[in-house]
Amino acid sequence: MPTEEQIARARGRWDQLWHHFGVSAPTDGTFDELVTAYGDGQRHYHTFDHVLDCLRILDRFEHLASRPHEIEAAIWFHDAVYDTKREDNEEVSADWAASTLRNCGASPDAVGRVRGMILATCHGGESSSSDEALALDIDLSILGRDQDEFDRYREQIRREFDWVPAKAFQSGRAKVLTGFLDRDCIFRTDELRARYEEAARENLATALKELAQT
Repeated sequence: MPTEEQIARARGRWDQLWHHFGVSAPTDGTFDELVTAYGDGQRHYHTFDHVLDCLRILDRFEHLASRPHEIEAAIWFHDAVYDTKREDNEEVSADWAASTLRNCGASPDAVGRVRGMILATCHGGESSSSDEALALDIDLSILGRDQDEFDRYREQIRREFDWVPAKAFQSGRAKVLTGFLDRDCIFRTDELRARYEEAARENLATALKELAQT
């Protein structure tokens, strides 16, 4: 769980974000609603800590972005709605982001790009821009972290799907992980590929082997 200090710093960052869109920050309590949503007790990985982690990765690779503020907006909202029993999480999260941006007066083009980035976090297709590619790589960076962090991520995902029987989870999760390994490249941007690709492939291969043994 984030500390009060972390939330306060995040609120300051959130308020600053909107200036890059040329608008004022929302005054309708959206930030507090996001904190509440990410703090839902059914979440174990897709939490506010995940958002803060993605923002840290964005800061590290911000020089690759054409419009880093749009990537940041997508990060804030990309898992705003997350329920493992529904299939439209990305779409509803994207709609929430788009509505907030429109209500603040952001340009239609910016709204469309942010919404597209969030929809793309389904990780099922090609990226439509370099910024979208970077946003997707940031979201997947957990796959290429050190072993302890990756193992913790695996445990947290299993807890989010604790309602799924073991065999069904193993089969479904193996399909997801194999899908990443079958790609020519997991990461779409050269710098994140150089940083995370090799470790991600090792982590995924290990995870698949362990799934097969359980």
